[in-house]
Amino acid sequence: MPLANWQRVRARAVLGSPARSFPHLTHLTCLTHLTLFVFLTFALPSPAQFLPVPARSATSLSGQFVAQDWRPRGPSNLALGLSTNSQFVCLDSALLSVSCERIKQYLSSQLGGTTPWAGKIFVVLHTAEYQDEPIVVTSERFNDVWQYRLDLPDVTERAKYVRAIVQVLLLEMANRSVPARSADLPLWLVEGLTRQILASNELEIILPPPNRMANNIPINSAYFDSRRADSLHSRRDDPMAFVRNVLRSNAFMTFEQLSWPVDDQLTGDQRELFCCSAQLFVLELLRMKDGQSCLREMLGQLPQYYNWQLAFLHAFREAFSRPLDVEKWWTLRWVNFTGTQAMHTWRIAESWQRLGEALRPAVQVRADTNQLPGHVEVTLQTIIRDWDGEAQRSELQSRLREFELLRWRLDPRVVPLLDEYRQVIEIFLKESKPSGLTAALRKTAAVRNAREQAVKHLDFLDARRLAAAANSEPIADIKKTSSR
Repeated sequence: MPLANWQRVRARAVLGSPARSFPHLTHLTCLTHLTLFVFLTFALPSPAQFLPVPARSATSLSGQFVAQDWRPRGPSNLALGLSTNSQFVCLDSALLSVSCERIKQYLSSQLGGTTPWAGKIFVVLHTAEYQDEPIVVTSERFNDVWQYRLDLPDVTERAKYVRAIVQVLLLEMANRSVPARSADLPLWLVEGLTRQILASNELEIILPPPNRMANNIPINSAYFDSRRADSLHSRRDDPMAFVRNVLRSNAFMTFEQLSWPVDDQLTGDQRELFCCSAQLFVLELLRMKDGQSCLREMLGQLPQYYNWQLAFLHAFREAFSRPLDVEKWWTLRWVNFTGTQAMHTWRIAESWQRLGEALRPAVQVRADTNQLPGHVEVTLQTIIRDWDGEAQRSELQSRLREFELLRWRLDPRVVPLLDEYRQVIEIFLKESKPSGLTAALRKTAAVRNAREQAVKHLDFLDARRLAAAANSEPIADIKKTSSR
């Protein structure tokens, strides 16, 4: 073949001309394509070579964490300036993956369960630009798995660092079923578990880089303070001592406030109150029967709900049927833990309103057997006068439990009347169930008399309550006036 013709064939092959344009040169064209492929593969840089490569990278023991360091070697000026501040930690990629694995182990010990991880977590370390730089958590769903990226400044607050790792681990646990949308975590769960881990394992999970070298061996300095050792010893004896002191010196934080905190509750001293309340709330949930499995079930249910409370109530359905049940349980747990009465958060007008609502419970009734039950408010008088048997006793006992919880939240001026309502119900429950050899003979007459007396006394208490609520006067003053 003349040289000119060969050059034309080669040029067309490089430009991608189909071989059928030169049927008599098919073999030569294929050879040219192969030559070009080898040249492009080995001589030209691959697309991956154009992407930035981290300066250093480390993978954790389980393979779930990949720590990538994008900083130039050597600590930043900000890191040097905060290196002596005990509230901050300087992070290093070589120890970062180890620290993440330890936090994961302690979190698993809190929640239990042995389900293997599914989503990989990339922890990207960059040079901090300012002191309060936020930590960014990003989640992305692929075909069969969710993956996560955690952008960390190389110097940050110790609690903020642990909180970010706990948050991304909880997200990974919640998204293991590969839902269409990522889970929405309640803040109390993240903060409560973070405080639990920090309270007992801070020294083991936060690993700052070594601060000096000796014979090419990195060394960290450790100082022993006998006074600090004594305080740490007492804290090991009672790891919740700090939480108890904070809760005793502040107003009671309700379950509703824990669920939907406002901005004022997350700044200053109020933030410490929220964090300590969240820690106690999580601890008490874990202490419940099957508490660990219920929390894990809640995590798995979170992606299915836009309101996390629905996932919570579904997971803890054996203990709570509505948010009010959680509120009652939480109030008792707080009182038992602090050893003090919950400081009332309701003013006098709201206290009267709450008492009135407790005296008119909402019960389910059916207008027809084929219809769904509806909720109707009934008075205590109706329950005592018209109800019978186990349904009556069960509802009245439920009212007594409601009064017990309500007592801690009411204005002290309302409590005496609440106690009188409670006393009326207790007396009726006792007298309406006579015991002894003649119980069967006396039952009808005793129940009738107990009902009449209870209804009469409740009508009198209602009149006093309405008058006191209208005048906003203490019950004691009204009783003195009526006795004259």
